[in-house]
Amino acid sequence: MAKQVLRIGTRGSDLALAQAERVADRLRAAHPGLTLELRTVRTASDRDQKRALEEIGGRGVFVSALEDALLAEEIDVAVHSLKDVPTEVPVGLTLAAYPERADPHDALVSPAGWSVASLPQGARVGTGSPRRRGQLLRVRPDLQVLPIRGNVDTRLGKLLAGEYAAMVLARAGLLRLGRRKGARVVPIPFGVMLPPAGQGTLVAEARADDCRTRAFLAAIDDPDLALASSLERQATGELGAGCHGGLGVLATVGSARVNLRAVVVTSDGRTLIRAAAHGTSQAAEDVARRVVERLRSLGAQALVTPAAPPASAG
Repeated sequence: MAKQVLRIGTRGSDLALAQAERVADRLRAAHPGLTLELRTVRTASDRDQKRALEEIGGRGVFVSALEDALLAEEIDVAVHSLKDVPTEVPVGLTLAAYPERADPHDALVSPAGWSVASLPQGARVGTGSPRRRGQLLRVRPDLQVLPIRGNVDTRLGKLLAGEYAAMVLARAGLLRLGRRKGARVVPIPFGVMLPPAGQGTLVAEARADDCRTRAFLAAIDDPDLALASSLERQATGELGAGCHGGLGVLATVGSARVNLRAVVVTSDGRTLIRAAAHGTSQAAEDVARRVVERLRSLGAQALVTPAAPPASAG
């Protein structure tokens, strides 16, 4: 009998490879006879480390090359950080399994172990995210919040070289990589900073008509995490908030109950709108809808929808 082989596609960064290996480990445990092959795919963001993400297509640039490889049947599974996956999945593909979520907190990383409250007056803080920038400036308007690009090691290198006093990174990535290198990690409370939809969550994407692969992936899917992820993405999609909009959203699921909270903030931190709702798992979509309606009633839509360009005089 021919051996069962599953080709797993991933970006080539250390973090992406670590995440793909975590999914592979779960598949090996669930299907001991399965042979797994990891294949790296180079994306536009890997080729361009200088421009801001929104200038080269937003966080979708992390996944589009992998989705192209899936559609071309060069790989069977693509492993993503869910926060990078646009709410609209290409026709012919499906998010087939949500294997795990690490701590979704953002974290302040600094050699001194500062918290947001204890950062020195006017400190230089690095982040490439309008969401993080706005929530930081909301509570510490004195800070100099400056853009930064690059992988985790590149960012930590700039931190330790003294270019920044601190920077904000996803705690999940630091946990999965085990990166410290003299820097101390202090989680930022959700009351100060809510994460984007899917932060810390791994997702396995497959072709919708590939029943064989989807059957393998079903064994590693976490239904509660899948529901929480769908609520966070529903709120993001209904508001039309991509990487340009400062939307933080977090869902929790347990004991047949769901809780969803969200925040929309301008990148200067001057305007911030919060909303929250809870309900039963059976009425989960209504919970997300109520949060979105509350945000809209408070004027959030204008904050996450880019203004239309002026009409041409000609």
